[in-house]
Formats: sequence, C-alpha cells, structure tokens
Amino acid sequence: MEIRLLAASKENVGKSQNYSRIAGCLIAFACREAFKKGFEGYVCLKPKTKLEKHYMRQYGLQSTKIYLITEGENSLQLIQEYYEDKQEGN
Repeated sequence: MEIRLLAASKENVGKSQNYSRIAGCLIAFACREAFKKGFEGYVCLKPKTKLEKHYMRQYGLQSTKIYLITEGENSLQLIQEYYEDKQEGN
C-alpha cells in the first residue's frame, strides 16, 4: 500500500502544535489497511527529503533509497502504538 501524500497543517507541526501524533496515526491506519488487504502490513511512502531521517527514527521505517517502507512486525507495532491505543480511548 502506498501513502502518496502525508502532511500535517502548519498549526500541527512543532512544539506549539494543536494535535500530536497525526503522522503516526495516519501511517498506522495505512498499515492496518495493508494487513486487511493481505499485504502483510507493507506500506511505502516517498517523503520530503528533510523528513526522511525523522520518519526512520520516529516510526522505524526503512529506506530503499527511493521509498521508505514498513512491513510485518514494525507495522504491527505502529498499529498498536498509534492506532489501537487511541481507538480504545487510552
């Protein structure tokens, strides 16, 4: 599954953001859908250059030099941390 555009509005970036965890929640949702469709949690995205290292560090994405990807166990961890946790109201 490919995330074609991942963006947060200016008021949700940085220390004074209104809402946190937006990117993580969106990536986790895509991971969940990738499992549902039988893709074993495989998700890829082509980040803006300045965000590549952040996505790798924050979300455990791996670089293929063209895309960043997540799959399997890492995708499950993202779902648990960013999606299921919020769905349960924690």
